[in-house]
Amino acid sequence: MKASIFRLRHGMTLLKRGAAALLPGLCVVGIGLALGLSIYAYRLPPINLDLTAERSPVILDREGRLLRAFTTEEGRWRLPVSAEDVDPRYLAMLMAYEDKRFHAHSGIDPLAMVRAGALMLRHGRVVSGGSTLTMQATRLAEPRPERTFHAKLRQAMQAVMLER
Repeated sequence: MKASIFRLRHGMTLLKRGAAALLPGLCVVGIGLALGLSIYAYRLPPINLDLTAERSPVILDREGRLLRAFTTEEGRWRLPVSAEDVDPRYLAMLMAYEDKRFHAHSGIDPLAMVRAGALMLRHGRVVSGGSTLTMQATRLAEPRPERTFHAKLRQAMQAVMLER
């Protein structure tokens, strides 16, 4: 059969006409999803940074140098540090390993999320995460034991708010 047999009145193929018919519906779904996520993000409470304010007790000498540090009540080390105190090579390695596109996204890396989702579908379990460094920071600021879709969505929305 020739392709011209499948042409419709105005020269549009069935495939093009089907795609043209689906486009408005996909736009409505996309707008609805964006609106729903915006409402969800608006209703989220601000990130509770009280936990990040808790520091390990430290003993300093007269010049302010660290002599001894202790863990927090939870057994964690939370030493005060500024970005200038961290070796820039460490930060570069951290971003290269954990979040390659750190400077190119606004808190959520869609490519990493799609990759992680595809791997989970393929293997039937979580093989690789899709969290950005910002999403990990929000999870550490408000630790929750559950690992659910809702918890991941909350991390993602809070990461966008934190980036803003």
